[in-house]
Amino acid sequence: MMHQIKSFTYAFKGIWYCITHEGHFRFHLVATAYVIFFGVRFYSFTPAQWGVLMTLIALVLSMEILNTAIERLCDKVKKSYDDLIRIAKDVAAGAVLFSALAAIGVAVVFYWNIETFKTIFNYYTTNIPHLIALIASAVLAVLFIALCKSKDKRK
Repeated sequence: MMHQIKSFTYAFKGIWYCITHEGHFRFHLVATAYVIFFGVRFYSFTPAQWGVLMTLIALVLSMEILNTAIERLCDKVKKSYDDLIRIAKDVAAGAVLFSALAAIGVAVVFYWNIETFKTIFNYYTTNIPHLIALIASAVLAVLFIALCKSKDKRK
């Protein structure tokens, strides 16, 4: 039982490392928050659609975590430039991009609805406090993504 608890502790430390050191991971977390918020507030997705969205979110975040692991391992193995290390890092980054593009494609299919866009626009233009809250959340999101400085000396 203690082994399982330690395993969860290590996993959460890995996730926390990505949150505190990786701007791209923070970007994906913010995108996740908005996808869920707008999906819950303005769309009537089926359980199957939510399942697809949650699976894609997990895929993108997992790929970002694996990309970070590969990058850190490569940095440890070889500090100077190496073509094979570059390829490994590029391929790992490509996996993140591929999963993110798949998620964007599904999001366009699920979210692209002109009538819902009009509903969202009308909601925020007639509820100014909610519009201000949305703008404030966007500002905080940008600060979270961009200004959370890495504690890692290599960055």
